[in-house]
Amino acid sequence: MTQIKPLTIFFSAGESSGDQHAASMFMELKKYQPNIKGIGMGGLKMEQAGIDICYDSSAIGVIGGVEVIKHYAEIRRALTAMQRLLLTERPDLLVCVDYKEFNFKLARFAKHNGIKVLFYVSPQVWAWRPGRVKEYGAAIDMMAVIFPFEVAYYEAEKVPVRYVGHPSVDKVHPEHSKEEDFKVFGLGKAKPIIGILPGSRRNEIERMLPVMLAAAHKLQNSFPDAHFLLPQADS
Repeated sequence: MTQIKPLTIFFSAGESSGDQHAASMFMELKKYQPNIKGIGMGGLKMEQAGIDICYDSSAIGVIGGVEVIKHYAEIRRALTAMQRLLLTERPDLLVCVDYKEFNFKLARFAKHNGIKVLFYVSPQVWAWRPGRVKEYGAAIDMMAVIFPFEVAYYEAEKVPVRYVGHPSVDKVHPEHSKEEDFKVFGLGKAKPIIGILPGSRRNEIERMLPVMLAAAHKLQNSFPDAHFLLPQADS
């Protein structure tokens, strides 16, 4: 009997959130294809899920033009390494998870070399660079979006698209009821609650958190009864 070769999925995740999303996707895929093989670029979550990490993305998860320039050499090395690995492994599918500029280049390279490409957590081109939507469409085989309204946008541009839901919905499971949370965190039900969300990457926290805290201080002058909550990312 001819033995069927297990599917090989190549993942590219350059950020902490992408690392988590890719890990969750792979674990779900393993329920249907236990012998599936996962390789690629990512972090600890992907490794724990059973994906063979060929390039650690922790050094290139940066944001902003200045940080990209500072880490350009490392980013370029990562891209070159991933391109070479794609040609060596010839996976059945490349899954690009967010990390738009890097993954756009990688997706275009893969598509040019006959490798199927799924872009998971689509780049928000509808908000920042709508002119690039056709370029993304030419570089992929399917766009998996996490917001319902994105479907119509990509369909209008003739980009293959599927709505898959937001990954955080399956991950966030409240430990307490709303009433219990008010007690745990010492919150007043009649008082404003303001969330401070600086991100998960160290450089973006260093840049954005001081500004957010300064804004929170000013808000507190206007709303002295307000509660401020700052969640901590796994990274």
